[in-house]
Amino acid sequence: MSDVAERDDPVGAWLSLPRRIYLDTSTLQKLYDFGGEIFEGEPFEPVGRAARVQGLADEIDALQMIFMVNERAMFEFVVTEASLHEVVNRTRPGYTQGV
Repeated sequence: MSDVAERDDPVGAWLSLPRRIYLDTSTLQKLYDFGGEIFEGEPFEPVGRAARVQGLADEIDALQMIFMVNERAMFEFVVTEASLHEVVNRTRPGYTQGV
């Protein structure tokens, strides 16, 4: 939908948003590692390997915005069976339980 059409039909723009969002294991790991920043608004202060990941701050910010919108949008977040297998294969009980 174009910007002009969205301004003329905000309900149509809202209804055109996806309702189901699939979470891959990379996203699940970010939610687990940076949940405080994403869900609680804690400041993002990367350390260790995270400090060397280019664009990580932008990804965390984007996830925070998605979940903020979800407070009203009520997206359905989905994890595929293949992603669940990847999570379980990591053998990290806290991460597996969180997912």
